[in-house]
Amino acid sequence: MGQSFRVFRQFVKSSFARELEFRGNFIAKILQNVVWMLFFLLILKVVYMNTGAVAGWQEGDAYILSATCFLMLSVVNGFFTYNLIEIPEKVRKGTLDFDLVKPIDTQLLVSIRKVRFDEIGTLLVGIVMVILGTKMGAHVPSFFDIFLYLFLIPCAIVIFYSFSLMLMTLGIWLVRVDNLWVLS
Repeated sequence: MGQSFRVFRQFVKSSFARELEFRGNFIAKILQNVVWMLFFLLILKVVYMNTGAVAGWQEGDAYILSATCFLMLSVVNGFFTYNLIEIPEKVRKGTLDFDLVKPIDTQLLVSIRKVRFDEIGTLLVGIVMVILGTKMGAHVPSFFDIFLYLFLIPCAIVIFYSFSLMLMTLGIWLVRVDNLWVLS
């Protein structure tokens, strides 16, 4: 466990150094994510401009639902998705063999090699939207509701990661699957 944590810490450092090589591009990607999330907020505002609820969902509820999707997406994209997408390409090029012979857990290695810090914008907007949705909603969450929400988000991330990993490992048997990641 200690070795895995040290390797992960090194991956985070190298990913951050890679992002800082092109600072302008890094900041532009963060701002782009924030702008897309703000456009989505604007769409929700337009939908709820003339009505109090859509199919029983009030505006605050829609904010929390959207924010939960954004939070999950930022964590999954930030840590796993772009690494798992490379599995079929590594199989096709034969470079997955280099990962298999390294003295570390191969699943850890192919899952978290690159960390994408540009997803910070999506994560921050998701957190702000959860707070806004909680303040706008008629339901005041109890301590148990908050605990359950904070417990279920990591559970959903693990399920999504597991599904993506299973889908990408199909690239081992079905070698020429370039767009397999679209299914996840």
